[in-house]
Formats: sequence, C-alpha cells, structure tokens
Amino acid sequence: MSGKPVRALSDATLKAILQRRERDERGDVPSPEELLSSDDLRYLTPPDLHFLIKRIESMPPADKRDVDKVEKVHKRAILDLLRSSIPLGRIMRDSVADELARLWWPDPEAEKRAHRQMKAYVMRADLEVAIAENRRKGSTETPVKKAKDEVAKHWKLHSGEALRKALQPNRVNRRPSRRPSR
Repeated sequence: MSGKPVRALSDATLKAILQRRERDERGDVPSPEELLSSDDLRYLTPPDLHFLIKRIESMPPADKRDVDKVEKVHKRAILDLLRSSIPLGRIMRDSVADELARLWWPDPEAEKRAHRQMKAYVMRADLEVAIAENRRKGSTETPVKKAKDEVAKHWKLHSGEALRKALQPNRVNRRPSRRPSR
C-alpha cells in the first residue's frame, strides 16, 4: 500500500461543502424558485426511486427528523413498491437482493467490517471538511493538526494521533490477508 492518504471526498465535493458553509454564514439562502421539486425530478429519476421520494416527502415535517420513523416509512414504501406494478430499476433490484441475502444468510463478521468501514469513511470525510474549513479561515498555522484534534474530540478519541491510528487501513479492514502457501 502506498503512503498516500485515503480520500473520502473529492475536491469538487469539498468545494461544494465549503461554498454551502460560506453561503450559510452570510445568510444567503436560495429562493424556492431556484430549487427543484420532486415533481421536477420525476423525469430525471427512475419511477421506483420517484415513488420512494414521494412517500418520504409526504411524511409530516416533525417525523422527518426522526431516523427511526423515516426508516419505517422507507421499508413500508419498498414493500408497497414490490407489490405495485411500478417497474423496478437495476439499483432497486440489487438493493432488495442484497438486503434479502443479508437477512437469509447473516454474516456477523461482514456486518462488523461494513460498520467499521462506514465509520472510517465518515471520519475521513469529517477530517477533510475540517481541514478545508481551517485552511479557508486561515486562523491557525497548523490547520491539519487542529482539524485532527477537533475531529478526534468529536469521535471521542484521545488525540489526533489516535484518530490517525484509527483510520489506518489495517485497523479498518481487519480481514486476514490470504497469502499463497508455498
């Protein structure tokens, strides 16, 4: 493995996040006319995804903040979608097949591995955004160290060094290496 750090976000994504934060700090909020509605997206998304989006959008605003309620509505919508005559796209078929395979043939080690990988991805994304934010503000001479300490504190790690070790590939992906026998 090379010594290059693993990137979770592209440069374009980081730029978009920073622009959104700058806009939010200035108080610039896009007008409703500038935003696309779900009806506008109907022609850009497959019918099965549009069905799910409309179902989640129809929830009361207070319920949309509760992850468990959104998940229940999402699962119920997928069941209704499977029972309807709406054609399923490849992505939806693959998603349903993966979920069924996970339920029918559970692999606890795969679940742990997926959880560790997702957590590492989110931690890396947090770190990249914090570094970019510190560089944008220019408030410190060591933006990377300060960002590592902030993100480590957020994830309840002791220090930036502990964060660095937690993000090492061998700690995230703990599958034993399969070396050919001689």
